[in-house]
Amino acid sequence: MKKTFKRSAKTAKATKPHQQVHPTLAQNLGHMAMLAKANLFQITLQRLMHLLESYGRVSPVTPVTKVGEAAIDLDMLRADINEKWDFPSGMEFGPDDISSDEATQTLARDIDDRGGVPNGN
Repeated sequence: MKKTFKRSAKTAKATKPHQQVHPTLAQNLGHMAMLAKANLFQITLQRLMHLLESYGRVSPVTPVTKVGEAAIDLDMLRADINEKWDFPSGMEFGPDDISSDEATQTLARDIDDRGGVPNGN
């Protein structure tokens, strides 16, 4: 004898296993993207702090160090950033894009937001 089950109106439609996996996969990919972006920011921040320390005015440079205190000249810093990171066309730093009272971590975030990618220089 074959058993049959009647579904009541209150019973939710059963979800298939692949329907349960897709939302989880999307969430996991979103988390992985956020972690990758955070990791890229940390790399940019470390690289920028190293660049500012190379000027010899402030040591150690921290994320809250004002770039004007650490840089010899803001135009030199701008040129060095544009040399050491590759930016999409038109996204390079211009003459008035860096403020002397800007924190190192803020400038690092700006580098990332402009699409800067370390180029090995």
